[in-house]
Amino acid sequence: TKLSSISKGKKKFPNRSLVNQKQNQTRTVKVFLSSTFKDFFNEREYLIKQIFPKVKKLCEDRGVFFSYVDLRWGITEEQASQGRAIPICLTEVSQCRPFFIGVLGERYGWIAPGDDPVWDELIPLYPWLSKHRGTKSVT
Repeated sequence: TKLSSISKGKKKFPNRSLVNQKQNQTRTVKVFLSSTFKDFFNEREYLIKQIFPKVKKLCEDRGVFFSYVDLRWGITEEQASQGRAIPICLTEVSQCRPFFIGVLGERYGWIAPGDDPVWDELIPLYPWLSKHRGTKSVT
């Protein structure tokens, strides 16, 4: 298949002149990796250590910069205690669009209480949050 020949390194970027024409424009794939942290530790580690390096190489072969966001290391305890976890998370998701990997299981993420002031800050930016205020995990 086409994908297997690419992954085996047999097929290179077909039109290098396209890369040269766009050398001042950085093409980027930035992926947001989402799951509950504790129950998907092994799956996250597998993606980061086994899959993402291969994807990075495929992207580099095509003149594309690859990166990922894993918020296990991206939110400090201070930011979390200040109610900044949801805004940081949603900002990162927005910056990664349309590349989002959601790993789902039986656990549910943290739910900010409905009276948490973070909702008043976020709902104007993300109107879809209004129907989930205090009832669903949005990170």
